[in-house]
Amino acid sequence: IEKLDNETSYKFAHDEIQRAACLLIPENESSIFRYKIGRTLLEKLTKKQLDKNLFVVVDLLSVGGSSTEPENIQVSVSILNHDAAQKAFSTFAFAPCIKYAKA
Repeated sequence: IEKLDNETSYKFAHDEIQRAACLLIPENESSIFRYKIGRTLLEKLTKKQLDKNLFVVVDLLSVGGSSTEPENIQVSVSILNHDAAQKAFSTFAFAPCIKYAKA
């Protein structure tokens, strides 16, 4: 357990432990679970933290996104995809750039 600004956060001790925990989530609930994590990160991260973790957040939101979400959330996700495409392009990562631009 790690304390950050009076909030309790959890961090896996190892990537393999995280993978094992993810395998416990039923396959039919996985995309919804990942999307909820993405939404939580979008709400809680500062602008600086979001920029640092942009690809992770966008990937999580893209997995389980729904057209039933409020329009402001859909617009935010579209803007994040655009930002991710630009960031990928600036590092000459053209395949990810295309993926984010199409989303």
